[in-house]
Amino acid sequence: MEGAPSTEEWRALYAAAAKCWELRGWCWMSDILFGVQDPDDSERYYCMFLESESGYGTLLASRGSRGLGGLDMLIAGDFPEPQDAFFFHDLLVVSFTDREHLTKRDHDVVRRIGIRIHGRGRWPKFRDLTPGHIPWYISSSQAITLTRLLDQASEVVLEELGEGTVTDALSSRRMLLRRIERQDGEGSWGSIMVSMPVAEVDIILPDAEMVQKLRKKVKESGKRGGPWEVSFFHMGPDIKRVKERTSLLRAVSIVDHRSGRPIVLGKMWVDDVIDIADELIGCLLEADAIPSSILVQDPWLGGVIGATAEAAGVRLFLRSSLPRTERAWADLMDDIARERKQKKRKLRGQGP
Repeated sequence: MEGAPSTEEWRALYAAAAKCWELRGWCWMSDILFGVQDPDDSERYYCMFLESESGYGTLLASRGSRGLGGLDMLIAGDFPEPQDAFFFHDLLVVSFTDREHLTKRDHDVVRRIGIRIHGRGRWPKFRDLTPGHIPWYISSSQAITLTRLLDQASEVVLEELGEGTVTDALSSRRMLLRRIERQDGEGSWGSIMVSMPVAEVDIILPDAEMVQKLRKKVKESGKRGGPWEVSFFHMGPDIKRVKERTSLLRAVSIVDHRSGRPIVLGKMWVDDVIDIADELIGCLLEADAIPSSILVQDPWLGGVIGATAEAAGVRLFLRSSLPRTERAWADLMDDIARERKQKKRKLRGQGP
């Protein structure tokens, strides 16, 4: 595991953040995408300023076009639950906030490097958002990258103030990209216009052998049942495995829409222990009848299981709610509460 930033790296990062705050690019460039190309590995970071309702600023930096998908969903508000964003974001984040919103670990860094920060909304907080994990503290290499991104974000703000090139490019679906331009073996930062990037979308393909079995079952049986509700959500942090960074438990539920019978209710996993697509196809193979349709609550999940549904000849429908799933979970919670009460009664009965 990579170590924390050095004192020199922290000082450079906080200096870059202070300059960025002074320019306050989020006041007039909020939600506008621009890019920075890392000169070390040519990775493109797609950056955006956001301004909160209280006027505080944030710089989001998507690692390549894969992370851009989560950024697009954040701006569009496509997450059924705010915490679902943790499964999609692949971002480095600098948020300017108040002193009380920093952790002890953040304050220890400020004290160690000997800088002074005064005023509300001026305290930078640096975080790494990796899919499937809670936001976490940055590493040494990430500090170097963020310093570079903040420096170039400041240059983009200055360029916009001077020439308005960033917003002018929007009408032609183009974006300003900062990169090193080399001449005679030497390089300096400059700006070019490039086409707007297209977000990469994760597509989960089910096991090919299972797909063949499913198609054979559909062809031979032809029997269809009622719709299924399929949902995917987080179950909080996996506290048993965590010493440093916390993974998030994920769960999938499949419920018969007509009867309310749970087929799978909250099967949990961490990382990639199981695939949603393979879990669904396994249920389809075991079912007495293939469902007539599948109901989902968010577009991302529909894309993930789309190949599986197509193999089964099942149509997908987007719904604002999944009532049978909600009822099944409520019944499960009632059963758990009832069992706990019974255990408490037994324990009281066994006392002196």
